This record gives sequence, structure tokens and C-alpha cells, in this order.
Amino acid sequence: MSAGLSHEVNQPLTALRALARNSQRLLEAGRLQAVADNLQTMDDMVERMGQITRQLKSFARKAEPARTAVSLLACVNNARLLLEHRTRALDLAVEVDVPPGLRVSAESNRLEQVLVNLLGNGIDAIASEPPPDGPEDPRRLRVAAVPADEGRRVLVQVQDSGPGLSEALLPRLFEPFFTTKPAGEGLGLGLVISSKIVHEFGGALRAHRLDQGMIFEFDLEVDTWQAEEGQYV
Repeated sequence: MSAGLSHEVNQPLTALRALARNSQRLLEAGRLQAVADNLQTMDDMVERMGQITRQLKSFARKAEPARTAVSLLACVNNARLLLEHRTRALDLAVEVDVPPGLRVSAESNRLEQVLVNLLGNGIDAIASEPPPDGPEDPRRLRVAAVPADEGRRVLVQVQDSGPGLSEALLPRLFEPFFTTKPAGEGLGLGLVISSKIVHEFGGALRAHRLDQGMIFEFDLEVDTWQAEEGQYV
């Protein structure tokens, strides 16, 4: 449990460090409003970390987790915020194809945990590749929502353009403590915890190889999928 806690809070801790250092520079420049905005973001992250640790504390409990209708796009955007310092360092844009009106049956903080883990893994994979030589950037990190089961469920897909994994390694992805990252950079618990959270939401987490990169996807029950003029919104 201590190892799992270390893994799950690492991303917001890194973001907090970056925001704190940035705030020091902003304070020296007299940009007080920007400092105040940073402090509010940091406060939100600390609250989210507290919620994560409480969730991990009850990880082994068999009680059914509470589920409500949550905005999938809001959860994706919160996950992007936690990882913004990493995508900015790589000058990497995250493509998002999620309708604003889509609400799924889940729990927002736990769903964000899953998204942060999958997006973070995608960033790690892309960062392991050499930077692009020319003006065209082949690097790709994408989150999409795809209707399934006649609109009653949705596939949440996280796709990266990293080097991918061999077929031989795919069956081991969800084994506890299995990781393809260098020593000291991964504990091999993120996908295990993510898979368990998705299972508690009534779905399943899967991984597929692409010609370039990987795609991780999981299915959730749709609570509301608003449509206007024949198109999802």
C-alpha cells in the first residue's frame, strides 16, 4: 500500500514543485495575481491528493464504491492539468475528442486517477523517443470517447505514439510490480490500480498495440449523452 501511495501521488507532487518554483519567480516579478492563481491550483491539488490517499487506504475493502453522474470531459481536463508541466516540457499537445455533454457513471477522483496514470504512461512512452527532426511533429497523445453498446456505454481511449510494446509483454501489463520502465522510474502498480478502479465502475481496462504506439481503453456506463441537432455536444 505504501508503494501504491508513492506511485499515485508522484504526479501531483511534481506539479506542486513546479508551481512553487514558478510562483517564486512570479513573486520576484511582482505578478501577484498569477501567484494567487498558482496557490489556488496548488490548494486544489493538495485536496485531490488527500482524496487519493483516502481511496488507497480503502483499496482492499470490498464495499461497493459510490458512483454518480460525472462529466468525462471535466475529468480529462483535470488529469491534463496535473500533467501540464510534463506536456509543456515536451511541447506536446494532448488531443481531446470528448463531448462536453457526456456524463458517465463513475466517481470523479478515482476516474481522474485512471486518466492521469494512462496519460502519464503515454507521456513516458513519447519522451523515450528522439525529438522530431523537422517541422512536422509525429508525436501524438489523444483521449477520445467512442459510443458503444448502442450508446449505453462509452469506450474511453488513450492513445500514444511511443515505441509500443511487443506482443509477448502485453499479457503481463496488468501484473502487480511488472514495469517496462527503467529501475527507479516505475513500480508496476499504476495499471493494476487503474484496472481495479475501472472494474469497480463495471468496466474493463484493455491494451492494444498500434502500428505506432499503444492504445489503452476502458468502458463505462453512460449516464447522459446529450445531443443537439443530431450531433453530440
